[in-house]
Amino acid sequence: RVSCSAPTPVWSTTAGGLVGYDSCDRTAPPTPHRGNAPKSRHTVIAFGKKGKKAPGGGGNVGVATKKRESASSAVTYVTFVGDGSDDWRLDDIATLIRNGAVGIVPTDTKYALVCDLESRQGVQLLYDLKGASSSKPMSILCKGFADIDKYTQGFPQNVVPGRTLAFKIAKKCLPGPYTFVLNASSELPKLCLQDPKTKSKSCKARKTVGVRIPRHPVTSALLELLDRPLLSTTAPPNGRFSSDDDDDDDEAQPQDPAVMSDKFGDGLAFVIDFGITQNPPSSVIDLSGPLPKLIRKGAGDVSLWLDEDELGDDEDENDDARGW
Repeated sequence: RVSCSAPTPVWSTTAGGLVGYDSCDRTAPPTPHRGNAPKSRHTVIAFGKKGKKAPGGGGNVGVATKKRESASSAVTYVTFVGDGSDDWRLDDIATLIRNGAVGIVPTDTKYALVCDLESRQGVQLLYDLKGASSSKPMSILCKGFADIDKYTQGFPQNVVPGRTLAFKIAKKCLPGPYTFVLNASSELPKLCLQDPKTKSKSCKARKTVGVRIPRHPVTSALLELLDRPLLSTTAPPNGRFSSDDDDDDDEAQPQDPAVMSDKFGDGLAFVIDFGITQNPPSSVIDLSGPLPKLIRKGAGDVSLWLDEDELGDDEDENDDARGW
């Protein structure tokens, strides 16, 4: 019998400590206390629980607006403190995404930078904000297996003879903290990026793609609303990775949406704040070849996919993991 297990995501709700939050539950943590974190200079929408008036006299929603000191446009900053009943208020975020915007959303592991998978403008901006080269792999956040079937060639039928079919294991583990690298289908948009030096743009087909179905109430609702996947990469806690050598240190740091929003500056259009996190990344498993390969050991139980002698010595040294 196949069963999946993963550590409970951690969200900060006090000035001095971190508490657990069950990502299978739709109950959000209280609004986090950020101590001396920098004040946000954005359009701020603070959502209260449905049926209760929030401060400001606007029905169920309290709205406070602060203009950025020197920017051409404000960042839409949404703080969810309800139980998921206010998901319909994601309409503005969905509109921004459809218009090619890039923003930060929570997942069941790390906060992620996301954009519309099929927006060339958004994809270019996402790579620019991350400071990533075209060779860096990025995953797609899917609302369900139908998206995986559309943009990939599906889970392999016989990765290892005698073991449970990969699809059956995935059905038990997803939604959850896994990224599966699968062979891409012809439906996956080509990656079109501008060379920063020559300013010329080139497009290339992607042979493989990492897919995720996150178990997070707000992000799941957003994906349902958009009805299409999001291109995704881990959001660096300090705004952007300064070098590949710093990636391990960045992964160990807490992610504060308010801090990340200020650090990124122009180019970031929206932030969905669901609390401060200090979670492990997703486990990345490559199922595109004849045998499963562990790219990164993270929050998901990898023993379901590989035996102990197949895990290798130090998967985190694989540079492919840096973009997921």
